[in-house]
Order: sequence, then C-alpha cells, then structure tokens
Amino acid sequence: MNVEKLFLILIVFSIVSCSPMGYDEETLISDILENKSERIISGFYKQERLEKEDLKEVIKAYSEKLNSEEFEMVEYKDFVNFRKRDREGYMFIDSNNNIAYSITYKFTTLEDGTKQVNFIDFRSSEKDLQCIKFPSKFPIKCVIIPVIEPKSPQELSEEYPKEINGFNFYHLEQVSDKYLRSNNDTLKKLIIFNLGNLKIKNNFGEIVKGLDEELDLSNYTLAESNYYGEPTTNVIYDAGSYSEEELSAIKRVLGRALNEPIRVKPVRNNRSSIKKLKIGGLYSKSQIRIGG
Repeated sequence: MNVEKLFLILIVFSIVSCSPMGYDEETLISDILENKSERIISGFYKQERLEKEDLKEVIKAYSEKLNSEEFEMVEYKDFVNFRKRDREGYMFIDSNNNIAYSITYKFTTLEDGTKQVNFIDFRSSEKDLQCIKFPSKFPIKCVIIPVIEPKSPQELSEEYPKEINGFNFYHLEQVSDKYLRSNNDTLKKLIIFNLGNLKIKNNFGEIVKGLDEELDLSNYTLAESNYYGEPTTNVIYDAGSYSEEELSAIKRVLGRALNEPIRVKPVRNNRSSIKKLKIGGLYSKSQIRIGG
C-alpha cells in the first residue's frame, strides 16, 4: 500500500470516528432492547453529563425484562406543544392491554441534520425497575399518560347511550349535564368503567352486578371508556366527592371479581364540576383530570 493511499484511509477513518453517532426513534429502541449500551452512550448529545455505568445497568435491566416476557410495542404519542421538541418512544403493553413499561426520549438535531439523544426516560408502572431519566438521573413518575384520540361525535351518538344489565351507559366523552338532559336523563355522580383494561372488560358483568347490589347503580351516571390501564387495578376518584362507604364497596366488589388487590387513589379535579370515579384507568400523581 502506497503512502498516499494510506493517508487517504487515515483521513476517512478520522472523519468517521469524529462524526457524531446518529439516531432515530427505531434505531434507539432497537439498541436499548439489544443492550447496546456503549453505542447508546456514544449517541448522547452531552456525554460528559452521563453517569455511564448507571445508564448501562438500567439499559441492561430493561433489556432483560422486555425480552423475557411477551409485550406489544406501541408507539408513544405526545401532547402537541409547539414550544417543545416532540417526545418519541414506545410503550410496552401486557396481555390485559395495560401499560407495563415505557421508554421515551427526545433528540437534539445538529447542524448537519444528525440526531443525537437529548434524554431518555425509563418507566416501570409496577416500579419493579427504576423510573429514571438520563442524563439528569432525576426520578420521574412511573406511569406515562399518552394522548387520547377523541372519537367523533357522530360515531359516539350512533353507539351510545346503550343499555347494559338494565342500565344506560354513556361514553365518557359524551358526559355533560346538557347532553344527558337531551336524553331525558339527569347527571349524577359518575362511575366510569375503563373497558380498554381487559381485566375490567372480561369481568364486567360480575362487577356491574356486584356494584348494583352494594350501591344501587340507579343513583349514579354510568359511562365507559376504552383505553390503557395499569397492571394493578386502580380506582381513581375526585377527592372529597365519594364517601368511605362507597369506596369500600367498590374496592370490595372489584377485589372479589378480579381476585387481586385494588389500589384506590384520589385526584384533584380543578377543571370540571362533574364528580368522577374511574375503575381500571391510569393513575399519575400530577393528574388533575380523569382522562380516557
């Protein structure tokens, strides 16, 4: 090999080795699942801020967990905000259509168009793995709340209200005092059943029957939604709107139907005068509304 050719090869090698590692949504999640931590570290925008050994441990733990069980990978959709970069990533959905884990991230785009990792969030709904952001290492909420795609009013009006077990059920997106009055109904305290959570859907008849025996469901407005839940079944309610007797009865009926512990959580409702209680939905500490 002549000197000139060797010199050209060294120049090319130098350019490649100094070029920033580029990423996109698919290649990053693929590297996480394959535990390619060194490659991921090389793709961070500010590597000097990384505690690399800690990141390696977290990537390894998530890679092992997500490859050891069957999960459906669903692309995460962020809330639209023109002031911020879009958050990208994936949710890992269990056999009951519940969010078990999520890995989301944002990229920084360099002048040459290359994308580098700005941060990565690792979340585990059951907290069996760390819920943590890199490079800051800030603790984060363990449950991600994705965007809810609204149904069209026409689609809803064709299907709802519908009679189930002798009770009128509305869709959550329809519930308002004006809409119920247009259906010769009265808005009462609201109980929402998240039928997207298959544990609730598959035991729906038993749950409704049990709640009617305990509470007399004619005293409530009933609605359903169809969205993701959590592996642990939540009862999420507007703080101060439901009595201890009501909450205890609901917890008792669900525990009997599902044969598992039930988590009861209050939320602050600053956006609506409607009193809501949701069975089988997603819970976030910062939540001030009950969506989905």
